[in-house]
Amino acid sequence: MLRKKLIGIEDVKPSRPDFEVVGAFNPGVAVLGEETLLLVRVAERVRQEDSDLVRVPVLEDGRVGIRTFRKSDPDCDCSDPRVIRTREGTFLTSRSHFRLARSSDGEHFTVADQPTLEGEGPAEAFGIEDARITQIGADSFVTYSSASPYGIVTGICRTRDFVSFERMGRPFCPDNKDVVIFPERMGAVFPVLHRPSASAFGPLAVWLAESPDLCHFGNNRFLFGPREGYFDDKRVGAGCPPIRWGEDWLLLYHGADRGDRYALAAAVLDGRTLEVKRRSRTPLMEPEEEFEKNGFFSSVVFVTGCHPIPGGVRVFYGGADQNVCCADLSFDEIRENLKKGE
Repeated sequence: MLRKKLIGIEDVKPSRPDFEVVGAFNPGVAVLGEETLLLVRVAERVRQEDSDLVRVPVLEDGRVGIRTFRKSDPDCDCSDPRVIRTREGTFLTSRSHFRLARSSDGEHFTVADQPTLEGEGPAEAFGIEDARITQIGADSFVTYSSASPYGIVTGICRTRDFVSFERMGRPFCPDNKDVVIFPERMGAVFPVLHRPSASAFGPLAVWLAESPDLCHFGNNRFLFGPREGYFDDKRVGAGCPPIRWGEDWLLLYHGADRGDRYALAAAVLDGRTLEVKRRSRTPLMEPEEEFEKNGFFSSVVFVTGCHPIPGGVRVFYGGADQNVCCADLSFDEIRENLKKGE
């Protein structure tokens, strides 16, 4: 299995002079004609000019402002590079938006110089993250996570040209993420996968919902969760939109262990009931390459998009929360991996 780093932070220009790019990763994928399009999550942070200061970007009153905190303040917890916890609340140290990247061969991409889609309003104050794209007819439906002091919610928007986007609302209450839409109806509804997060009792698991129109959602039910002693014993989440696997569905998903090491795995969902028929007992891919092991958040393979290739599927993923990567998986490799779970 050949893995490649496609886009790194060195390939992306900051959107403003006082920012620096700290991550280009977790891309949503669409294929339009002969062109492969990625909506790349670009994370930027304020350039830090004092070793004791942490300056964080926040959307306030319709514009991105900057708040400043001191690492030496005993009420500031800076132990996680992704967040800072303060008396005023929890803030992300970076703010993410989406940039469009284009390619005629699926491997060499040109990245836009400015944001293609940005967070809007109070519920997206800390930015938007981790696009998944489902193509249905001429429309591409983009689901994404957004963070704010109100929690983590998912937004949905629709586009045909990846220039203009129609925002369609927020399907689930916070905290919820990893929302993935199936590419076709089953009966009168579109199945939708999601990952509720806020619970004092339940695991960080994949749930199934239904929608007649991708505006209204319901009939939520548990699908599958973490497994004690396996590579995915802390959390699981849907990766890319499921693809047909004979009469069933193949879902590529991410699983994280208690050390927050993220790997890629597969599950086969029954084509009629959507119940899990088979599931990886060992990862299909785990962090092995330098661009997966070392980055903004190390040891991460986080799949967010794929498209078919002869005899298999090309997956696009974030490596170490810093790079856009891809790998070609043959269907034979996937079958062999799934046999270990029978």
